[in-house]
Amino acid sequence: FDKEYNVTSVLGLSIDISERKMAEKELLKLSRAVEQSSASVVITNCRGDIEFVNQTLCDLTGFTKEELIGKNPRIWKSGYHTKEYYKEFWNTLLSGQNCSGEILNKKKNGELYWESALISPLINENGEITHFVAVKEDITEKKKMVTALVEAKEKAESANRLKDAFIANISHEIRTPLNGVLGMTHLIKELFQGNIKAEDEELFDGIDNSSKRIIRTVDMILNYSRLQVGEFNVQPSKINISLILTELVSEFSTSAKHKSLELKFLNECENAEITADENSITIAISNLIDNAIKYTHKGFVEIKLHKEKNGDIIVDVKDTGIGISPVYLEHIFEPYRQEQMGYGRAYDGIGLGLALVKKVLDLNNAVISVESKKGEGTAFSINFGNGSRPTEVRSEKGQGGDMDPVEKAKQRKLVLIVEDDLMNQITIKRFIDDLYDTMVTNSSDEAMDIIRNTEVDLILMDISINGSMNGLELTKALKGSGEFYKIPVIAVTAHAFESDKKKALEAGCDRYLAKPFTKIMLRKTLEEFE
Repeated sequence: FDKEYNVTSVLGLSIDISERKMAEKELLKLSRAVEQSSASVVITNCRGDIEFVNQTLCDLTGFTKEELIGKNPRIWKSGYHTKEYYKEFWNTLLSGQNCSGEILNKKKNGELYWESALISPLINENGEITHFVAVKEDITEKKKMVTALVEAKEKAESANRLKDAFIANISHEIRTPLNGVLGMTHLIKELFQGNIKAEDEELFDGIDNSSKRIIRTVDMILNYSRLQVGEFNVQPSKINISLILTELVSEFSTSAKHKSLELKFLNECENAEITADENSITIAISNLIDNAIKYTHKGFVEIKLHKEKNGDIIVDVKDTGIGISPVYLEHIFEPYRQEQMGYGRAYDGIGLGLALVKKVLDLNNAVISVESKKGEGTAFSINFGNGSRPTEVRSEKGQGGDMDPVEKAKQRKLVLIVEDDLMNQITIKRFIDDLYDTMVTNSSDEAMDIIRNTEVDLILMDISINGSMNGLELTKALKGSGEFYKIPVIAVTAHAFESDKKKALEAGCDRYLAKPFTKIMLRKTLEEFE
């Protein structure tokens, strides 16, 4: 044998064996690749008897090659899969197609393991299956990881559901009794109006202001929590920003007057419209005005609506208050941060207001900036981008104009109060019983009986009530009926998130009034249906 020229002599003839030697080298290379592969490799004959396994498979299963050669792959069978599962595998292979899947097998020591297998039939020149080749990967750890991730996801979802329920419940449980506190306080003040000394008026103001502070704090915490987990939904639409500012200035006028501050609204672009979510924009500007009044002891708080030369609509909230130091100004939109913290702080609050403002404005693609000088005041500026002027100011009046003339002619209408809390039943009834006849129930079933047997003109509907239906379900039933669908329904509820308002209106409620509300707010809402 001549190594250099790859020839051999047979009967005196020289034969070139170069191609055979090359083929042998290729076979050796493939053999080593299979043997040293990190994947398990099994080759069986057409009957399924094992003819070859690589060392990786032996290391994984604990069987030696001698123990496996001549055996059937069922030696690894765990009993986890059904006969139909294996039958489908074989039917696919016998049809000449590749087959893949995940299989739970058993090692020699009884330990179970998962593997991902790709099995291919080897077909000769006559179209006959001669062997099957399986290339398999141990995916036990991968499966454990996936299982752990699924379990973690389920736990997170469960915790999220619990959190949502907690947020909704705590909001409801605080608002409901506060509505009773504020309502009863108002009624006591009215009842003893002639006997209350001027200096005692501040006692009632204190109850009112303290209750409102609780509501603001709870709303701030809950809203910020929902923002953090991405559950604070915004629904952009065309809104009249000048109307929102007018209402907010009116709302905060009492607080400003109490501190002898001038609260001004300069409207330089009348009914200007912006595209934004009304609820979140109201929250943001309300927080800015509230802060301006809180941190200003003399002078004024000015809200200004104007347009830049490029058409951008701007809202400025400026005060002559205590101002902000340059050091703290860098952290002003960070949560739970206040310039004065600890026992020596001079102002109430939890440091979430401006963080909430920044986040909701970001959701609305609005940009906020601030300028301040210690001891001289602060000016916040919100840029809403380009807006447009509406052709007319939209009205949100009720549907009372469609009522029957005979109904309008009644001297006193009958209002059905569907409310589960006793204190709120008393409060709501006392708020309106000088103008309306009232009936009260805490049950949806009793409410339906009353509506069937009594001519009810309007319904004040709590959402959480006793009976076979909640308030929204009862409203849907009424609005879906041919007999009672025209009765106006006003949702009066401590479920006070924007999503709750949406659900109430979708259920058919004609108006929505969140607790706590004042006597004036309730009567004003009822007037819309006169």
